[in-house]
Amino acid sequence: MRKPLIIGMAGRKGSGKDFGADILQKVLIEQYSKTVDTAAFADHMKRMLETGLDLAPFQLEDHDAKEAEDPRYGVSPRKMMQTLGTEWGRNLICDDLWLRCMDNTISKSKADVIIITDVRFPNEAGFIRSRGGEIVHVFNLQQPDSVDLHQSEQPLPMHGRDFVAVNDMTAEYEVRLRTVLHQIANPVDWKISQRVGVKPMSETRAGTLLDTSA
Repeated sequence: MRKPLIIGMAGRKGSGKDFGADILQKVLIEQYSKTVDTAAFADHMKRMLETGLDLAPFQLEDHDAKEAEDPRYGVSPRKMMQTLGTEWGRNLICDDLWLRCMDNTISKSKADVIIITDVRFPNEAGFIRSRGGEIVHVFNLQQPDSVDLHQSEQPLPMHGRDFVAVNDMTAEYEVRLRTVLHQIANPVDWKISQRVGVKPMSETRAGTLLDTSA
């Protein structure tokens, strides 16, 4: 059975990874006629917190709700996910625990493309690259400097073959993601019905931030 193409979205919290994944999914379906699944390394953590601590789904999905302290436990859902994922999962169990969970998710998928929306650690990026996938680093230049010092919120090192998309909170973000997707599609010989907003390849490869004045 043919393996799916895996695209991983990397970036700081609030950079626009989920929104970018939604854009990629829409373009893949509408222009490339591909079936698409989205997944996250944090999916299993969320299910554990929903079942074990009775957190509501919106507390784990909504940006503001994730940051709000849950009065039952005295910490925010984001803090719960961070410590469950890193201090417990990666540090106490094994550093590839969530990779093994993701591998199981991928093996069950029948989609042409799987978009992983939360690549945070080098071994997660390596997991995707080792399967022939691509990493898209999202940078939101309007974001203030992060004060979150947790290990899971540190910048992910870029590999030379990775892609970069600047989110300047305008329609140009979608144009840039379409460009990235076109460059990913060419090597795997996909046919696109319409080329929209294609920029030079050098502008979307790692090491060169896109020109936000375009």
